[in-house]
This record gives sequence, C-alpha cells and structure tokens, in this order.
Amino acid sequence: MIVSSTLASIWSVLLIGIDRFFYIVHALKYQQLLNPCRARWLILCTWILGLTIGFMPAMGWKGWTNGGKYCWFIRLAPHGLVLLTGALGCLPIIIITVLYMIILYQALHKIMQLQKCDHEASIRHIPKDDNNPNTMRIFRGGQSSKESKEDNRKQRSPKKSRAIMVVLLTTGSFIVTWIPYFIASTMYVFCEKKATNENTCKSLRLAIASPLAILGFLNSLLNPLIYAWWHKGFRTFVFTKILFRKRSQNHTNLRKRLNRKTTTSSNSSANTTASSTCTSTQSRPTSRKISSRMSEGPYIVDNEDTRL
Repeated sequence: MIVSSTLASIWSVLLIGIDRFFYIVHALKYQQLLNPCRARWLILCTWILGLTIGFMPAMGWKGWTNGGKYCWFIRLAPHGLVLLTGALGCLPIIIITVLYMIILYQALHKIMQLQKCDHEASIRHIPKDDNNPNTMRIFRGGQSSKESKEDNRKQRSPKKSRAIMVVLLTTGSFIVTWIPYFIASTMYVFCEKKATNENTCKSLRLAIASPLAILGFLNSLLNPLIYAWWHKGFRTFVFTKILFRKRSQNHTNLRKRLNRKTTTSSNSSANTTASSTCTSTQSRPTSRKISSRMSEGPYIVDNEDTRL
C-alpha cells in the first residue's frame, strides 16, 4: 500500500503540472484539452498504475524475504520491480521539471512584454519638455501618468520573483525529496548483484529503508502547502468557510437575540402607550364633571344670596 500511494501521489503531482501547463501555455484550448471527464479518467489511471505496481509482490513477483522476516520493499521486491518502480518515479519528476521550466519561461516572457508596453506607453504620453507652456500634464488619482507607470513596473517586479519562487518550490521539493530515494534504490540493485557478502550493501539498505523513505514521504506533507496554500482562492475559502464559520454563526445568533429584544421592547412600549391613552381618555370626563360642578356652585350661592 505504501508503494501504491507513493506512485499515485507522484503521478497526481504530474497531472497538476500538466493542468497548469495547458492552462498557461494553451489557454484558448484548455477547455477542449482537459475537461472534467478526462481529468477523472486520468486520476483513475494513476491509482490503477500505483495499485498494480504496489501489489506485484502479492501476485507472486517477489524476492527473497527470509521466510517472511523482511518486509522492506527493496528486499520484498525483485530487482526488476525495484528498477521499474524507480523508472516510474523518476519519469514524472523529469516531465514536471521540463513543464515548469516552460511555464516559467512563458510567465517571465509575458511579464517582460507588459513592462515593455508600459515603457512604450509612458514614452508616448509623457512630454519631453515639461517647461513648454503648450503641454499639459495628466493626473490620475493625485499622481501623474509617469508616476503611475513607474508604480506599475514596481508592482510587476514582485510578480516575477513570486513566479520564480513558486517554480523553484514545486520542482525543488519534488527533486530533493524523491530523487535520493530512487537513485539509492538503483544503486542498491547493482550493488547487490556485484556483492559477495550480505553486509556489503547493508548501509545503503538501511538508508533506503528509513531516512530516505521518510524524506520521500515528506513530499506528501509539502504538497498541500505548496500547491494549495499558495492558491489565493484556497486561502480565501479556508478563511471564510472554515475558520470564520463559527464567528459568523455567533454573529447571526447575536443578531437574532438583539432582534428579539427589540421586538419585545417595542411591543412593551406599545402596550404602555396604549394603556396610558386609555387612562387619559377615562380621566378626562370626570374632570369635566368636577369642573362643571365647581362652576355651578357659585351661581347657586349667588342666587341664594340674592333671594335673601
């Protein structure tokens, strides 16, 4: 299973390189060359290839294991299978290196073309004699066109370094992690054929079994960081959908609570205003009666006094 997953991982990285090559170099034919159906078939073929090579010893093509005591791949697999695995591992590395060199050349060529166009546009639009009263300067956003062209050139220089860095990381990590393992495996096959003693190639065998194998497996840890984390869409998806999902849920719950509080407070205020209006309407007739009685009182007294 380790050999199967390793070969599938290596060939999957090759598929990513082919996808980027067609997307950058043949952008107009990208949808025709690589559609989702073909991508699924290519991924399936990589896993079929890896499973076939990995289960070859279980099918009968195996070497000397000392009665099942050795489970290392270089001891379990015969020399021909070790060489075949090394060839199938080195071939994607060579193809990826060539493809990324072409991608880097195309990217740098496009950046140089953009810089050349900006330089020509700045020469055409900027007057040679600034003291000429018939000339007019054009300002965009508080800066002249000359300053804006210089800013554009400064902004594109980091793009060039970033493109070189991405290519160096993708190809360099692949070469550093897997090439030593495959070279050592090939050397071990020829060393064991010429060796007269079992301990002759022991140091090389131990290096292949533990440190070089771990170095190769480290590539599977670096691939998500290189291919996914450098992708801007992937970073935004991680930050918006995964990391800030709980915060957004908390904000929505808080908003719901605030809306409930505001609705209850508005209802209570409406009830209080309604009750106050009812009490005011009930108190007004009584006050009129009292005032009418009080107004009638003096006339009655006056009438009684006049009668006396």
